[in-house]
Amino acid sequence: MKLPSPIRLADSPNPLSLPSTAATLRGLDFGSVLSQALSSSNGYLLSQLANIIMLNSSFPLLGEGGSSSGAFTAGLLPSKLAPLMNSLATRLATLRGGQNGQSAVEKMTAAARQKPTAAAQSRHEFDEMIQEAAGRHGLDPDLVRAVVTAESDFDPACVSSAGAMGLMQLMPETARDLGVADPFDPAQNIEGGTRYLAQMLERFDGDLSKALAAYNWGPSNVEKGGSLPAETRRYLEKVTRFRRMYAQGFSTRA
Repeated sequence: MKLPSPIRLADSPNPLSLPSTAATLRGLDFGSVLSQALSSSNGYLLSQLANIIMLNSSFPLLGEGGSSSGAFTAGLLPSKLAPLMNSLATRLATLRGGQNGQSAVEKMTAAARQKPTAAAQSRHEFDEMIQEAAGRHGLDPDLVRAVVTAESDFDPACVSSAGAMGLMQLMPETARDLGVADPFDPAQNIEGGTRYLAQMLERFDGDLSKALAAYNWGPSNVEKGGSLPAETRRYLEKVTRFRRMYAQGFSTRA
């Protein structure tokens, strides 16, 4: 429920501080990105890719059969982490003319294997909150997960340029109406956002498309009729895609 959406890493005009990187990475699945990176002579890009793998190692990206989900910013199953890190280490060591690169990446690999990241632990907790709130308000948990993903990508500190806050991007006046004292508290935000989504479904007689459009654009705008703005149409597509993804077995849990 934010206009416009906050900027994401993948949307940044220069996500890795390299003029050619955004054009190279945008629209590619993880396998393609990794393949291009391993053939690159850019040590900085390889180092950043190693960091991304390490930081996101608790989230599924590649299935056990090796197929790619197509989401570059997701992470890796533990069984896939070691060979990828070894490949990156070898490539970095070759570029640097020694073994320093391998040593650094091996350290990151060991750290990633020790325990889930804080983000992974938070997502696990958020998923339990989503399950409970969805049950209280009679909603499909996958729908709520999809809204959280589209709104904030599970960032409880997210603030849009329009002032929407937290996991489900509640506007200040909406948060007040819902009795949400702290929009940055995950439990309050999820409870408030889920209740608001349920209210929109009731207001629009169960029409999910209108309810989601109202969540993003505002119910009074939807009731006036007319064409939806492009941002809201993209929002509906994202929520639908994420809901299908969760229904097919993708998990927010580590």
